[in-house]
Amino acid sequence: MVGAPNVGGMNRFAAALIVAAQLGVTPRVVTIDASHPIAEVSVSSLRARTVIFDASIERWEQHGDSDSYAATTSFVFVPWVFALDPYKTQLVRVALRTPAIEDHEAAYRLSIVEVIPGTATPPPSARAFSIPLFVAPAKLEGGVHYELRSRAGNRCDVVIRNESNSHTYIATLAIESDGRELFAGKVTAFVLAGNTRTIPVTLRAPVHGPATLRVADETGRERSISVQANP
Repeated sequence: MVGAPNVGGMNRFAAALIVAAQLGVTPRVVTIDASHPIAEVSVSSLRARTVIFDASIERWEQHGDSDSYAATTSFVFVPWVFALDPYKTQLVRVALRTPAIEDHEAAYRLSIVEVIPGTATPPPSARAFSIPLFVAPAKLEGGVHYELRSRAGNRCDVVIRNESNSHTYIATLAIESDGRELFAGKVTAFVLAGNTRTIPVTLRAPVHGPATLRVADETGRERSISVQANP
């Protein structure tokens, strides 16, 4: 990997997935739509002791490169508190209180946090993980646009302008110019509907003129985008 991007809060979910892997959590991203009005998350214990978990859902919004979360009462989920016995599996079901008919996708964060007896708030040692939860629009519209902005030295910004009505996710990113690969690495960045996000990267060499971005999503599907490096 060359010049891994400093994406800050964009790795919040990626870090949570590491904890989720220790617990055996599937799926890692949940979508509710007309065909699937109830989402299910499976949590499996990989430890030889009983652990109590508390579940909650927050509304997720983005403003540029900043993420914010706010409490919501739009969902019902069962169970919201549960004891996970050794090597057992618990199914958490989530559904909207009122079916949504929205033009734009709504984004949420489903968090499941270990309850430590005798503590009012979870200590740093408490296991916790978050799963992105999306409520899909009735019809997908719009597109995602990419821009490459050169900076001083070998640095540049990859600008992702999501003008669609649903999120986009960048798992990995590569940048090529003049037949050379100037950057390749993991990004793990969500860009919510209607938002623009900037990913700073450090290249092997400065880029000027035409370049190609290779972007892979959460399914591993890769596509190439031709861009012009702008100052």
